[in-house]
Amino acid sequence: METEEHEQIPWSHLVAEAEQGVDKRLYLLVGGGAALVVVIIALRFFGGGPAPLPPAEPASALPTATAPASEVAEPAAIDLEVPTTVGDISQADLMAALPSTSTGLTDEARVVAEWFVTDFYTRDGSAETLASLQNRLEPALAPDLPHLDHEGPDSFVEWAHVFGWDAAANGVEVAVAFRTVTRMEAGFVRDPVAAVAIRLAMNEGGLWQVVAMPTAIAAP
Repeated sequence: METEEHEQIPWSHLVAEAEQGVDKRLYLLVGGGAALVVVIIALRFFGGGPAPLPPAEPASALPTATAPASEVAEPAAIDLEVPTTVGDISQADLMAALPSTSTGLTDEARVVAEWFVTDFYTRDGSAETLASLQNRLEPALAPDLPHLDHEGPDSFVEWAHVFGWDAAANGVEVAVAFRTVTRMEAGFVRDPVAAVAIRLAMNEGGLWQVVAMPTAIAAP
């Protein structure tokens, strides 16, 4: 009969062989993943959104700069003299206030001067022309109008224009240039440019009136 032989292997050898079957790199991989997770959680926890701003203080709590009471200057009092009475303005006062240059002539005086010269040198026998002149002429001068006994060829004023003026003793003296057109047998003929000076003053009704007949002056 054959004898069975049993081989005995120590238990420590079996444990060593079992432990040698596990790769140590697996432990490194698992440990690295765990560390990465910990880092991500820490970043999200400690590195969140921006810190909240402090609550704004109400406007009433903000400091305001105020000047010391001693530096605030009080406004100086202004003493205005107010006339107690207003008197009537005379014609002489109005004339004294007129400037001595042609730029200060009023539009009304300019129109009256050009209008009067236009009608004065229009000789057509028209009653309307005569009435227009008498309306703006001082009554004492009306009998001297040449239109009352007009004879000769008719003439008309083509244009009239003020080119200067100056203050006078009782009004203003205005220089007016004009051109007439005369009717001839062959037709109308333009005459050379002429100029006259007429004197104006305000009447009692506040209207500019001619107080002297036109006098010839040099054309501009």
